[in-house]
Amino acid sequence: MTPQQSEIVKKSFPKILAGTLTATQVLYDKLFELAPETKALFKNTSIDRQSQMLIAAIGKLVKSIDNWENVKADLEALAKRHAGYGLSPEHFVYFGHAFIHMLKSMYGNEWNTELEEAWKAVYQKISEVMIGTLFENK
Repeated sequence: MTPQQSEIVKKSFPKILAGTLTATQVLYDKLFELAPETKALFKNTSIDRQSQMLIAAIGKLVKSIDNWENVKADLEALAKRHAGYGLSPEHFVYFGHAFIHMLKSMYGNEWNTELEEAWKAVYQKISEVMIGTLFENK
């Protein structure tokens, strides 16, 4: 992730925060369309609650984006909490597609290549840490 991408993410996050509930519903609808089996992963929580936790986690990541070492431990802990849910590496791929789909829907005509590449870079870093934590012993 480049410093420019970091700045793009920080500047674009308030728009995500403003449309949280609608945006995350778009994300989960897309995720369940791409990978219907993932719906079972959320059986013990409501999508509204999950949405709140997701946006809070993204906010914390954005706040610490310039110092990934501060965030790495949080991501590892998040991965460990999710370890018993039946996640597979493919789920991260589906979630990434759904996440970018959500962002595109929020930004509409303002969506551009710079935004997409910056957020993909963030998601790539998140995925690497979480997948490494979840599947390091398998």
